[in-house]
Amino acid sequence: MNAWRRTALAAALLPALGACGIQGTDVVESGEAASVVVDPPPALRMTLFLVGPDGRLAPVVRDGQGMDQGGHGPYPTPTAGGTVDLREADVGRGQEGRPMKVLAALVAGPDKRERDAGLRTRIPDGRFELYVSDNAVRTGEYGVPTYLVRSTRPVKTLEPLAVQQIVCTTVFARDPTGLVSISLNGPDGSVPVQTCPVA
Repeated sequence: MNAWRRTALAAALLPALGACGIQGTDVVESGEAASVVVDPPPALRMTLFLVGPDGRLAPVVRDGQGMDQGGHGPYPTPTAGGTVDLREADVGRGQEGRPMKVLAALVAGPDKRERDAGLRTRIPDGRFELYVSDNAVRTGEYGVPTYLVRSTRPVKTLEPLAVQQIVCTTVFARDPTGLVSISLNGPDGSVPVQTCPVA
C-alpha cells in the first residue's frame, strides 16, 4: 500500500473514530440555580485577610461581633496584636463605621481559633492606628473609587504582605465585590495605590 492510499484510508476512517458513539442531546431544563445561605448574613460579617501557613493571603470570615445592619455595634477587643484608637469623628454612621471596625479587628490580630489553624499576621505589634476616609478621594481607571487609609506608623517599611492585608481588608470592608482601590499613607509618605490581588 503506498503513502497516498494510507492517507486516503486514514481520512475516510477519521470521522467514524471521532464520533465515539456519543449522541447529542438537547438542553435539559431543571429549575432555578441552587443558592446557599452563609451564616452570618453578609451585613453582619467581616472579612479579614490574614497570612496562611503557606505564607499567602487568606481571607477569614468572622461574624460582625454584634454589628447591626448599619455597621453599629461593639468595637473589637484589641489583643496582643495592637491597640486601636477609633475616633467618633471617623466612625460616622451606617456603613462609614464598618471599615474602621473591620480594620480594628485586623490590627488586633488572629484570634485563638485562627492561630490554632496556623493563621498569622504581618502587621507589626504595638500601637498601630488606621483611619479610613468616608468618601472616595478620587476615581481611578475604569471608574474604580480610591479610598484613603491613614496610618499613624510608617507604611513604606511595612512588609508587602502586611500592606496587602490592610489593602484587602479595607477593600472588602468598603465593597463586598472588591471593586475599590486603596491609597495607604503614613507619616513617612505613601505606598502606590493598590487593589486587592485576590479580588
